[in-house]
Amino acid sequence: MVRKMQKLELEHKDAEGELSEWAKRQLAIARATPDSEYIPHEELKKRILQK
Repeated sequence: MVRKMQKLELEHKDAEGELSEWAKRQLAIARATPDSEYIPHEELKKRILQK
């Protein structure tokens, strides 16, 4: 999962390694979202394994 996130991050950087405008917007949204709105990793694993 971490490798996928790193790959996604690299795809949204320009030649100088700066984040694209899209990536900057997504980062701002993520930072503004309270942690309470996210599902903890362990809970997500349980949900996936139940299916």
